[in-house]
Amino acid sequence: MEVNRLSRFNAAKNFALYYGAGREEELARFDIAVVEPGGQSPASVRRMQAAGSLVLGYLSVLEINPSMQEFRLLDGSDFLSAEGRPLMNRDYGNYLADLRSKRWSGLLLHKAGHILHSLGYDGLFLDTIGGVESGDLPVSLRDSLLIAAADIVRKMRALFPGHIIVQNWGLEKLCFLTSGYLNGICWENPDFEGPAGLLRAETAVENLVKLKDKCDLKIFMLIEEKKEGAGDAAAERNFRMAREIAERNGFLLYRAPCKYVGDVNPPVEFNL
Repeated sequence: MEVNRLSRFNAAKNFALYYGAGREEELARFDIAVVEPGGQSPASVRRMQAAGSLVLGYLSVLEINPSMQEFRLLDGSDFLSAEGRPLMNRDYGNYLADLRSKRWSGLLLHKAGHILHSLGYDGLFLDTIGGVESGDLPVSLRDSLLIAAADIVRKMRALFPGHIIVQNWGLEKLCFLTSGYLNGICWENPDFEGPAGLLRAETAVENLVKLKDKCDLKIFMLIEEKKEGAGDAAAERNFRMAREIAERNGFLLYRAPCKYVGDVNPPVEFNL
């Protein structure tokens, strides 16, 4: 079962990412479906798997929302702060957990086990972990958080050797610390705007191609449609550039609806 799961993952030609509820019939059209476990039931996961899809469960590593069950199990020492104030992603109302916290890392590993073993998912999609590279974090924290993030991924691989682990972002430094424990890396909403954006994108492609070949990783590119939709010229240009990069380098590409809910867009197919 485990060998079959990993061989199917390596052979996958498309994927979808969807954080809404249900839609398992549409998601079952994909080789890989990344979903929010809160939006699915064990039965819907089994239906997708029975149709031939590998189903990965979303897991936020660095950010935690007060609505999450784990939040009430933490205290102030488990969160990142600067000058006495908690660090947050204010766009979503999420607090930044301290990955060096034994309590938080233990809860993460427990939740990962619940998703994989109790709920029956094929793997994990580790979101927000790339935030350890954020320029918004105090410089004094970044190195220790990078090491802590890599250690969490290492422990996940040791605990779940036959399951799939995909990391979102962390394309500058973290990917080189975690690549030996991963099956895939996702590049979400690349920035192609202006000389600085193009330079960062070029570096990201170089790093991802290097790791793809060295560590036999599957590379995902994820483009989120903005509110303007498919008719927006900038969005269309962004998608075309992503498609060119993906096709040229053997990456998988998915164009997701705004906020990853609502509709499930059709697969993007290449001759890989």
